[in-house]
Amino acid sequence: MFAVCGAAFATWPARLPAVQGRLGLSTSEPATGLFGLAAGSVFALLGAGAVLTDWARSSSWPWWKRSIRSAASAAEAQHVP
Repeated sequence: MFAVCGAAFATWPARLPAVQGRLGLSTSEPATGLFGLAAGSVFALLGAGAVLTDWARSSSWPWWKRSIRSAASAAEAQHVP
């Protein structure tokens, strides 16, 4: 997903003059759109932190913690004198 977004964003400057000419855009209109993409990315990152925090608190998330705990308790059970 990140590779596709990165490739799309990286190829945008090369295609910008063609898009501007085809759509009849001024210089400020694509700049506003690029700023909107960057601002949207920042807000999405901030929102993703809150979503992941809520998801981490759910019962289905800490599967790896349960695995580590069960492995540790099995190791302790074998070393009890």
